[in-house]
Amino acid sequence: MAIATPQPSPLVSLTQLRRGERAQIDGCNLDGTCAAMIESMGLDRDAVVSIARVGDPCVVLVHHTCGGSCRIGLRKDLASKIAVRPAVRS
Repeated sequence: MAIATPQPSPLVSLTQLRRGERAQIDGCNLDGTCAAMIESMGLDRDAVVSIARVGDPCVVLVHHTCGGSCRIGLRKDLASKIAVRPAVRS
């Protein structure tokens, strides 16, 4: 009998998440200046995020390891270039 190994969640755009759904950032398809700005706001690789408001702009909650969070508003076209792995549990 074969043992099934769990498959990693597929990557989706940040804009594809539903309100309240948590995900982990995998990367972004942005130029150097925009990528640096996103990272400086705490949206770096492996950051846990959720959507507080769907739309344009979308409001993203960045969940910190200390238990706190902060809200960041992103234009929809910018958020669509951020790849995430959905269904992160915390």
